[in-house]
Amino acid sequence: MDVVAPASHSEWLVPIVHVRKQNGKLRICADFSTGLNRALQSFDYTLPMLEDIFASLNGGAISSQIDLSDAYLQLELSEESKKKVVINTQKGLFRYNRLPFRIKIAPGSFQQVMNKMVTGLQGVATYLDDILVSGRNEQEHRENLLTVFGRIADYGFKVRLDKCTFSRPEIRYLGFILDKNGRRPNPEKIEAIMNMDEPKNILQLRSFLGMITGWLLYICAIMKNLRGPLGAFLKKEVKWRWSSQEHEAFEKLKEALSSDANLAHCDPQQKIVVAADACDYGIGCVISHRYEDGTEKPIAHASRSLSAAEKKYSQIEKFRNTPQIGLWDGLLFCLVMILTGQVDGLSRLMQKHQDADEDVVVAAVENDVSRLLKDCIRRLPLTREDVRDSTARDFLLKNIMSNVRSGKMAKDEL
Repeated sequence: MDVVAPASHSEWLVPIVHVRKQNGKLRICADFSTGLNRALQSFDYTLPMLEDIFASLNGGAISSQIDLSDAYLQLELSEESKKKVVINTQKGLFRYNRLPFRIKIAPGSFQQVMNKMVTGLQGVATYLDDILVSGRNEQEHRENLLTVFGRIADYGFKVRLDKCTFSRPEIRYLGFILDKNGRRPNPEKIEAIMNMDEPKNILQLRSFLGMITGWLLYICAIMKNLRGPLGAFLKKEVKWRWSSQEHEAFEKLKEALSSDANLAHCDPQQKIVVAADACDYGIGCVISHRYEDGTEKPIAHASRSLSAAEKKYSQIEKFRNTPQIGLWDGLLFCLVMILTGQVDGLSRLMQKHQDADEDVVVAAVENDVSRLLKDCIRRLPLTREDVRDSTARDFLLKNIMSNVRSGKMAKDEL
């Protein structure tokens, strides 16, 4: 793979840095932070959200993980781009022929290619150079895997076999352990948190809270409320005094991270339950699946502490500030859901004003699903292949294209 080639000069010249890879080899990278990255226009292609990735793998009992060798370097640059990515080494100038690491457009550009490669495939998710393939059984998994390898071959990508895993009931992916029941944090990723001693001052407490922040969406909402007593020390007017209450919260937070409790994969075929609650110092909500046997399993959690002003709110006003619902648009959009919560005050308010001859019916609220679905369909992206195929089937457009190419137009066709 001709990654670099000698160059005589360049408008942009960047130094090199050395990064040691996990296998012990050195990776030579260009330090584009010296100027080129600031001059480049951003390529705002959003990386997939973890919730979307996990939802696409729902029902997978057997999984395989495929790692592409050297990731970005498998994408060839245009001739114009090659002139701008020149590195200065002790052996002279060299230009990149392929997409280098550490250039700011690389992640978005590579993810766009990966998404295009797996478009239309079932049980497949990609995050940069990591491809996950799942199936409900051995046969389906094998078919999905062969289809993915066919796409990889069509794109000319190479796979690094020593970093691939095949046909596993559970697999480690993006910091989690995934199986047919759901996902849980990978113990290897939280080992540093589990080995932390009790904080002795504010700085150590900030370090601990910072490390667990990224995992708060994946532990029980009740356990996340334990962060409240610890977070109180971060306020300027609060003096440091570590007591048994803080010790218990510290230990239970670590225990919650290390538990085997799974978050279930989102399944649009199952009932969705959205529950919210509030207490004196925090508010939270949880999305769950309610199965046919009556059991519920959480899909996602969210919670936050209340500010000093919010703590003075009435219980109903606290419910109004339930956090994170906007982050779950991808899960809740166009789905019928059941909203639950402790609204005892509202129930009495309804009883006070109801007419004596009428029954009060409390039910789940159903949105106008038909309208939303139609709007979603109208917004679906079209590919060039879709436009080309539809044009080829349209009698009028075929005649117009034929006449444009020939330069002739019959009078009866005008």
